[in-house]
Amino acid sequence: ITSAWKFANHLKKNPADFWFCREPHLLFLVCIFFILRNWEKPPFILYEVHDLPRDYFDGVTLWFLKKIKKFHIISITNALTEDLHHKYNIPLENISMFPDGVNLEKFRGDLDREVAKMKFNLDLEKPTVVYAGSLFAWKGVYTLLEAAKITPQAKLVVVGGNENDLKRFREAAKDVANVIVVGYVSHEEVSQYLAAADVLVLPNSAEYRMSEKYTSPLKLFEYMASKRPVVASNLPSVKEILKDGINAYLVEPDDAKSLSEGIVKALEDVRVNAVVQKAYEDVKKYSWDNRVEEIMKVIEPKI
Repeated sequence: ITSAWKFANHLKKNPADFWFCREPHLLFLVCIFFILRNWEKPPFILYEVHDLPRDYFDGVTLWFLKKIKKFHIISITNALTEDLHHKYNIPLENISMFPDGVNLEKFRGDLDREVAKMKFNLDLEKPTVVYAGSLFAWKGVYTLLEAAKITPQAKLVVVGGNENDLKRFREAAKDVANVIVVGYVSHEEVSQYLAAADVLVLPNSAEYRMSEKYTSPLKLFEYMASKRPVVASNLPSVKEILKDGINAYLVEPDDAKSLSEGIVKALEDVRVNAVVQKAYEDVKKYSWDNRVEEIMKVIEPKI
């Protein structure tokens, strides 16, 4: 509430052509305070949505935007676009789909694998499988742990996670000899762990709406930019970017055996270099700079 009041006052003193926000509660309060402060409607609003409304005020924000009419929604998957349209009556002309993106300079794909492995004291002779991201259940990390148990020829390195999730995951992984749980590292170091990988994994679960339909994982684009083979769950959200055997290896979600087989295939496929190169070519259009340019093309005529 305090932040919203400060923003509303700032926007009164520093008028903008449009506002960009992806936090519904904050956006709603800023709009209300702005109206009370100025007795006028906000300017054009660009609202980025990463999920369907999770609570009452999320829904109120969508209702409010439809009332003021000067808005456009950025959705991150096609499924989310369709559900916003059909379930919340948002006109399709007020929604554009733009997936998340990547900093191509930071994840540039030319870091030497052996140098990166030596930096982290990883076995140069043993394949390294890397997962970098949160350790929420919907990320499929426990299926990945089961896959590691039946893929002893590879070393699984798990990077990321908050304190509570790390504690649970470390407990689950404590007796799995070929798993290293690193925990949280800086974003710069993440790129170095990805460079150390022989395979990168995205094992999202199909049991959660967010994972199946609405996520556009940052790690997915960072993986593609890192020029390493990607093994990912065969989900609608993932298939909007990845194609099996073309730029990645897709496996059945929530299936440790299928995930293990996908990892082995990525390690042994004679076409792996072509798959990796295709992923790298594809990810170039998902840079943050390109994303901003494409969004501006959509909204500039509306402002």
